[in-house]
Amino acid sequence: MRMIRSSRSLVRLAVLAIAAALCGMLLPAIGHGTTQETYPRGYDEETFLTDRTGQKLKVHLTRPANADGEPVAGEFPVVLHYTYFPTATWEPATRDVMQSVWTLTGFNLAEGLEKLVHQGYVVAHVGLPGAGGSQGHFEFDKHEIGRAGYDVVEWLAHQPWSDGNIGMYGGSGNGIAQLMTAAERPPHLKTIIPAVAYQDLYRDTMYRGGMPALGEIPMIAALALGVWAWQGVDLPTNQDELEYLLDTMVKRITDAQAPPPFLLEWYANPTRSSYWDKYTYDVEKIDVPVWVWATWDDHFTLGSFRTFENVGTEQKMLAVGYHGHSMGPDFDPVAEAGRWYDYWLKGDRSNGIGEQLRDEPVRYYVQEANVWRSATDWPLPETEGRELYASTGSTVPGARGRLDTQPPASGGTNSYLYTPLSSRLGAQNGFLNQGIGGLLPRLPNTDDNTTLTAYNHPTGKIDQRLNAADSATFVGPVLTEDVEVTGEPQATIFASTSSTDTDWVVRIIDVFPDDSTIPQPGYWNLVTTGWLKGTHRDGHHSPVAIPRDEVVEYQIPLFPTSYTFKKGHRIGIQIASADPRNVPNPNLAVNTIHHGEETPTTITLPVRR
Repeated sequence: MRMIRSSRSLVRLAVLAIAAALCGMLLPAIGHGTTQETYPRGYDEETFLTDRTGQKLKVHLTRPANADGEPVAGEFPVVLHYTYFPTATWEPATRDVMQSVWTLTGFNLAEGLEKLVHQGYVVAHVGLPGAGGSQGHFEFDKHEIGRAGYDVVEWLAHQPWSDGNIGMYGGSGNGIAQLMTAAERPPHLKTIIPAVAYQDLYRDTMYRGGMPALGEIPMIAALALGVWAWQGVDLPTNQDELEYLLDTMVKRITDAQAPPPFLLEWYANPTRSSYWDKYTYDVEKIDVPVWVWATWDDHFTLGSFRTFENVGTEQKMLAVGYHGHSMGPDFDPVAEAGRWYDYWLKGDRSNGIGEQLRDEPVRYYVQEANVWRSATDWPLPETEGRELYASTGSTVPGARGRLDTQPPASGGTNSYLYTPLSSRLGAQNGFLNQGIGGLLPRLPNTDDNTTLTAYNHPTGKIDQRLNAADSATFVGPVLTEDVEVTGEPQATIFASTSSTDTDWVVRIIDVFPDDSTIPQPGYWNLVTTGWLKGTHRDGHHSPVAIPRDEVVEYQIPLFPTSYTFKKGHRIGIQIASADPRNVPNPNLAVNTIHHGEETPTTITLPVRR
């Protein structure tokens, strides 16, 4: 066992304390504070455990320590971060740099997790099979990761410094690993906090509406390849580690384990077949308390909501932030997790979690209003569906028609030409908004705030007017009061196409006033999006060709959102046949949107009363 002692813990804690104090003065807090820190130092050590298959999994532990850095005797609850991150992320010599890198890329909700050690927790970072120095072959197979996770939980529960109460923590792939593990029901697992995690890879990410994903999937594959490359490459510091490294490398050769091939498999399985079963996680089997964390501006948003709705426990909460693949600067993940673990792992019933579970288990950030709200459930009971109907005629430049509260008295149509180059601009993505640019094509920025391409920052939202030429946009009247839309909008479109295979994308947009200066006059802001491959209109198992030039009804659910349309703005929908986040459909098509009494193309908005 290799022992590592942190010499910079006090300095880091001081910096974190100052930062937390400044955040408390400058930002709206949503937490209730954390328990008082009672252990001044952390004691780091690394070891291995062996799972049921004989694979060795690498373990990095940080245990409560006294002022001299010696581990404190006694039994403590354990917070498990079951992760694909390399162990260099947690070692004191490289921790600060590595965690900053992961945070910059938007993957790290575990930065500062060691603060929980000072509150009387053991923090355990354990590599997933085939990742983080652990043996095995990395793939998000629910059985392999889940069963190994079961063994990890039970190993931690039976260590002399553990009191047998284990909680799990982590975001993205590390959140997904929690779902897989909890579904196996290890006896000593007491609670989980899965953050920004999909629940069904096909539905939530790879084939939204049956349309193959483009933007984030190569990123996931590159991450998987990087994880594979990191597997078992830590330099050995003793005989045990040397033998482990050699054993791991031999296994990779004898088992013919190559870099993960699953990206090609994903694209080779475009329909909902049994292939996807191992990537659909059985959240209904989870019977421990769950606090789901999500954000509006993320590619796993839908999965987080479905986990909250379908998890097999009534002891559940949901928090929804707004900042890409993390929760946002006014949400302190570690502080919030500390309250949750104090309640479920230490039995602290005085920190507000019990009341929150009972009275307001759902907390969400309202975009544009920039406030946090609470609710008793999701979908919100206090919303009502408001239907807006597409019709002809609009005075808004770039719009093809308008939105009305009543169906049009006479029918009409709006057509556009789709090519594989259509609608390649104008998407917004959680990763991009956190600073990872270059994944989608962008026009150059300009200093002139009045031009269409002015507000076109490569890491932020893009003006949806850039898509107006190859779509049909319908815009409502000027709002006389603020309108909060919170929930999952639903579009019904009636359309015909010259192709037997075309796609449909529905975007809700916020049309800014012509006299607005921020971000620019008449700006079209993307609120949320829905997707549907036309041949999948009856389901994703057996595609059905679209009859040429016949009017067909399509039901298109949009991703959840919470957004306030301000007084003086307009609500709009943009109907297109492509999105930068998806692989372009190769078929040229003239697509026509129909609207009238017999063909009421509508958007139903969940408006908060």
